[in-house]
Parts: sequence; C-alpha cells; structure tokens
Amino acid sequence: MAMAAVEASLLSLCCPSSPFKGNLTGLKPKACNFTCLKLHSKKKRPLVIISQAAAAASVVTTSPGVRFRLDNLGQQPGSRKKGKRKGRGISAGQGNSCGFGMRGQKSRSGPGVRKGFEGGQVPLYRRIPKLRGIAGGMHVGLPKYVPVT
Repeated sequence: MAMAAVEASLLSLCCPSSPFKGNLTGLKPKACNFTCLKLHSKKKRPLVIISQAAAAASVVTTSPGVRFRLDNLGQQPGSRKKGKRKGRGISAGQGNSCGFGMRGQKSRSGPGVRKGFEGGQVPLYRRIPKLRGIAGGMHVGLPKYVPVT
C-alpha cells in the first residue's frame, strides 16, 4: 500500500495535471516469459555437385601468386545465364504470348519493323532538312584542292 502511495506521489510530481488516479504496477514492463525461439535451426547441408561440368566450373583457384593466362581463364560462376526459352508452354513462364503481348506488329512472327519506322508517321530522318554536303555523300561539301607540283 505504501508503494502505491509513493508511486501516486511520484506521478503527481512529474504530471500534476494527469487525470490518472490508478495503480502504476500494471503499466510497468514485465519480463517476458517466452522461451527463446530458434529462428535458424536448420542445419546447413553440404554443397553437392551433380555434373562434371558444374564441378569444373565450381573449382576456382584464385591465389595472389597465380598469373592469369589463356589456359586458366574462364567465366565467373553465375556470370553466364541461360536464355529464356520462349513459347515452350505456360508452365515455363514465357509461354502463350511469350512476353510480346497479344496484338501488334511486334507480337507477330517475322522480322518485325525496320530501323527508323514510326508506325506510318513520317519518320524523323525524312522530316529533317537535307544538309549541304551530306545529301549527296560526304564528299560533296568538301573543298576541292588542286595538287601543287
């Protein structure tokens, strides 16, 4: 009881205008009784190499005394990714429309559009004026020199 009176007097000193008239024991943080959870409890499995090509790629010896020569050069592990095989079914991730959309010229088979094509609009290279020396080739606008003998 004396403890509650001391706490109430302390509360009135630090917060004189507080409407709180209750007990502070419920507001104090209590020690957590939960047992510690093991978040990373899985054992790390050793790396297993299945193919000989992967084994050759995984063996990378780079010590400071070794010089790089043509016979010991190679790709870094993970630097060469296989390309996506498009159009091999929906479970492969790039099936159906293969990431090109449903409609339009670039979704159809064939070579696509040529360079500079703007969908029927007059392209930029035809909208800009012809510049002197460039229209007939680069030699047209150059000065003509007479050889001196």
